[in-house]
Amino acid sequence: MKALKTIFIIFLAVIVIFGVAVFIFLKTFDVNKYKPKILQQITKAIGRSADIQSLGLEFLPGQGVILNIKGLSIADNPEFSKENFLTVENINLGINFYSYVTTRQIIVSSLQIQSPKVILIRDKDGKFNVQTFEITKDKVSRNDSAAGAGGLFVREAFAADGSTAEKGPLPALLIKSIRLNSGIVVYKDDSFDPAISLEINQLGLRVDDFSLDKPFEFFIDGSWLSARKNITAQGRGQADITNNALRLTDTKVISDLSDISLEQLLRSLPMLQTAGLQKNLEGQIQANIKEMVVGAKGLMALALEGKLAAGKMKTKYIELPLENIAVNIRMTEKALEVTDSSLDLGKGSIVIQGRIDDYMKAQDFKFNIQADDLDLKEIIAQKDPSVQFEGKLFGKFDTAGSGLSAGPAILDSLKGNGTLEVKEGKLVGINVLKLVLSKISMLPHLSEEIEANLPEKYKAKLNEKDTAFNKIRLNTTIAGHALAVDSAEVLADAFELSGNGQIKFNQELGMETLIAVPADLSKSMAASAQGLEYLLDENGRVSIPVRVSGKIPNLAFYPDLEYLGKRIMVNKGRQELDKVLDKVFKSSEDNQSAPSGTEGQTTTPDGQNQKPPERQIIEDLLDKFLKKSDD
Repeated sequence: MKALKTIFIIFLAVIVIFGVAVFIFLKTFDVNKYKPKILQQITKAIGRSADIQSLGLEFLPGQGVILNIKGLSIADNPEFSKENFLTVENINLGINFYSYVTTRQIIVSSLQIQSPKVILIRDKDGKFNVQTFEITKDKVSRNDSAAGAGGLFVREAFAADGSTAEKGPLPALLIKSIRLNSGIVVYKDDSFDPAISLEINQLGLRVDDFSLDKPFEFFIDGSWLSARKNITAQGRGQADITNNALRLTDTKVISDLSDISLEQLLRSLPMLQTAGLQKNLEGQIQANIKEMVVGAKGLMALALEGKLAAGKMKTKYIELPLENIAVNIRMTEKALEVTDSSLDLGKGSIVIQGRIDDYMKAQDFKFNIQADDLDLKEIIAQKDPSVQFEGKLFGKFDTAGSGLSAGPAILDSLKGNGTLEVKEGKLVGINVLKLVLSKISMLPHLSEEIEANLPEKYKAKLNEKDTAFNKIRLNTTIAGHALAVDSAEVLADAFELSGNGQIKFNQELGMETLIAVPADLSKSMAASAQGLEYLLDENGRVSIPVRVSGKIPNLAFYPDLEYLGKRIMVNKGRQELDKVLDKVFKSSEDNQSAPSGTEGQTTTPDGQNQKPPERQIIEDLLDKFLKKSDD
């Protein structure tokens, strides 16, 4: 018994002495003398220069050997940036060597990463800086891997093209705990014009039981365009060292737009500056990533469903905010599809559906947009209370283009067509017909004469202060940075308007139109004002070419005075020539027997008046001449 006790004491003393020796060794061992060799191996492995401020080793009971790395930095490809691709303030790595001796498995008790910063850059050609890393690896055959002591064989590779990945040995590695704090990820994309720059701050990562051959669970949170954390992601991951790839499955991403700073958003996404956003966004984003594979070649596979709910935004171009924004998307590595998406604008709504193909490069898009029951009085800024445009707007557009850049670039490719229809339309404060008549300067006091001499049943139409429209319909195409109006059909009680022109995206309108007054009203107007009969067309209607321009609703109506003056002179000249011809072909006998108003004519057997052939020829020639002058 005494001998057993003595052996135990000796054994315990040996362990203590060994532990003290290891402790003294670790305390006195200078790992920094190996730093040049370590940096050389890192540079050889990734094809980038690296630097480390200092290295340290220490032994902690229960945790094993702790390797401390301070000031790690890895340079970027100089073709992308002169800044470092990666910088890390501090890394603590706890390694359990005892497990490797006993089980041939490397167990890292903990990996703590403090204040890392990664800068991801995508150039104008769509290539990422991470794709230029020159990762080297030893190629080992399947037989070699089976013979390797402690080797671990990866049986399921998930190459994006569906092919079987190269088989090779992997060390048996387990990291019990990974903790990343205060991280920063910067994403710069020069393929957009202007370039975008997004940044995730306060990045945190938690992973338990990380393995190279088994799935692991992770949790990520951080701040996106916000002073506080507003984005989280939780799911499962799996590493594929053989293919230098990472696979995520069953991952949920949640973010709240109300925490996003509008100032930071416009600075990061400058193309949104043209949208005239005035208030912070609202809404909740949820995304479910069924599968995503990211490797050295970029995004290799993706199956994602996402949605934005309860969204809200305000733009300076529309009086009311866009509310109840609901967007549903499906994404693959090649295309983004927008389904069942809508928003409310006042009492009306807008429904949007479409897709973007090759959204990482070409960005070819097609969208269908339908607007229903939009109240123009509510949504259009109408600062002049004396002039208002009212009505309910309905529309449908099919658009297509390529490139999601801001400014003229996207408008260069934007094409589309559609219809706009206004129901219950009214231009308050303007009587369009009366305004146009008042501007026909070659017939002074025309509007007053008509109003004074019209029959009572027609006076009311010119005395109305507003212009009510029974129908407004525009057939349009999108081209040339504007909405081209191919044909316009406008019906009011006192006139019809037709024409074409364009509406710019800032609501500026320019159209060449023709106002035609119904025949019955035209007849009364012509009888009420001298000279107006010269504006009658072949259908007996007063027809007036009018240019409409201005920013809706402050529109100006300018009759084509040059055309009207020419038309008056031509019609009046035709009337005077008729009188001359009457005298030339006047026959004393015919004049004595012919009824009044039929001078220079003969009567056919059926009782119809017929002009002499000579006069008919002359009149036809004069008509052609005058018509040419009229045109």
